[in-house]
Amino acid sequence: MLRLVVARNVQLLMDTKYESEPIATNRLHKLSKDADVSVSTLGRLFEGEVGITLDTLERLALALGCSPTDLLIPPPEVRKVLGFAPIP
Repeated sequence: MLRLVVARNVQLLMDTKYESEPIATNRLHKLSKDADVSVSTLGRLFEGEVGITLDTLERLALALGCSPTDLLIPPPEVRKVLGFAPIP
């Protein structure tokens, strides 16, 4: 489940940071370049096919302007589905 949380958070933050890019593929390429993570690794991460190393988690967080722990916290829609209490 944690790999899906990370993937969802990265996607949400990527879409926010690169919102000026209308094409999702371009956003993916920009994040790939900024984080020094291959496009294929990002694709596999988003599909839930692979987990993430701590080094990659850190590079993605730096590129997205957040802390690595921010990528590990389930977003509100996931918390609701799983029955978690809202974050105050």
